[in-house]
Amino acid sequence: MFNKKYVMERIKQAKEKNIPMTNYGIVIAYLNGILDKISI
Repeated sequence: MFNKKYVMERIKQAKEKNIPMTNYGIVIAYLNGILDKISI
């Protein structure tokens, strides 16, 4: 697993280079029609 500092740095680098990022778990849930059943 990555720690929060590492992930936040990667997100910052992607934003600086205008590279889109996504959470594939959310995408897969959406494509399977179960996203509305997930509570956070």
